[in-house]
Amino acid sequence: MQIMMNPHVVSNLLLAVTGVLIFYKNFNIFSRSNKYLWGVFLFCISGSALMNSLFYAGVYIDNDWIVFMQIINLTLGTIGLLFGAWCLVMRINASPKLLAGAVVFAILVIGGIYFFKINFLATIFYAFCILVTLIICCIGLAAREKSALWLLFGTMLLAFTTKLHLIFIYIDPRDLGNYVSVFALICIGKAIRYEYEKLF
Repeated sequence: MQIMMNPHVVSNLLLAVTGVLIFYKNFNIFSRSNKYLWGVFLFCISGSALMNSLFYAGVYIDNDWIVFMQIINLTLGTIGLLFGAWCLVMRINASPKLLAGAVVFAILVIGGIYFFKINFLATIFYAFCILVTLIICCIGLAAREKSALWLLFGTMLLAFTTKLHLIFIYIDPRDLGNYVSVFALICIGKAIRYEYEKLF
């Protein structure tokens, strides 16, 4: 009972479950190739959140693994979001070359960050991918894509999580970031469901 009353456990567990549920709920909507992109994005978030939840629950997890999972989430997960957003807004299926390019790109970024111990680059890379995703959303809005609007909401919420430490409220910024991320994933889930609909 005391473990479940830990706010870090609750917020991380909620985020982990949300990511899995959104993937499961939209599983039959994804095209075969786009499943991989959205799966990478959602499961990277869920995996990182689950590991954090276990850590705060008292399960021993080496700090290196936690840092590594955070790097995976900020790089590989964000690449999944970026390419997934492009395919969603452009209404295309990810080609094998696109998937291979995304994987190679992710490996190079993760390898460089982890090997050279420059972890702060993961945050910079995350911000860059979020920015490009926002630009993709704007392109979709210009084409009156309903999915782009929800994707824009979700991406803006993800961007907002990086600045929560500047807000003075009675909740830990880490927990608030998790709750905001939950709403971001819900918005992105709606974007996926509205792939072929127009705004007006």
